[in-house]
Amino acid sequence: MKHMEKRSKQEVRKDHWFLAGLFVLIAALAGVMASEMNYSAQSDEIFSLMLVQHSWGDMIRLASEDVHPPLYYMIVKIFVDCFGSGDLYRDVLIAKIISILPLWLLLAISATDVRKRYGRRTGILFAGFVIGFPSIIHISSLIRMYSWGLLFVTIAGMMAVSIMQSLDSKRTWIIFCISSIAACYTHYYCDIAIFYLYLLLII
Repeated sequence: MKHMEKRSKQEVRKDHWFLAGLFVLIAALAGVMASEMNYSAQSDEIFSLMLVQHSWGDMIRLASEDVHPPLYYMIVKIFVDCFGSGDLYRDVLIAKIISILPLWLLLAISATDVRKRYGRRTGILFAGFVIGFPSIIHISSLIRMYSWGLLFVTIAGMMAVSIMQSLDSKRTWIIFCISSIAACYTHYYCDIAIFYLYLLLII
């Protein structure tokens, strides 16, 4: 019996190491694919880069005039101001890394929260879908707000599920409120998803 328990713990430990290696590999692959896709910038990406060169007040005003919520531009501006040097090539690289960051965070969520809640197989499938859809890789390589919107909506959705399953806590509600507000201030299409999450909670 003790031998079986010991063996079971060893198997669990092996599973954890296997999952950790798998998710590191997937995250690295996602980063390489996104960074190698191109270092050029499309018109919308140029708009993002030019916008963050303005002062904070002007940037938020110009973003609102362009009917885009300002949160993504605020995130990019923080990193460009901290790590950029006025070199356009370097600013493009920094901004693209910022766009791929939500993809890495989603992979971390799949390896931790999703795996603990729904099991190893679901965690692997979640990670596989994140990295497996070419459209997600594409939007994560653009200097735009789409990957951040995906991250915030996913977190809000997971917190809403916990609340609906009566597994909520003060921490769950705080994360849900912050992520849902952040999603709405990232892209107006995120408002649609957040609206339905609130509707489900009301029901």
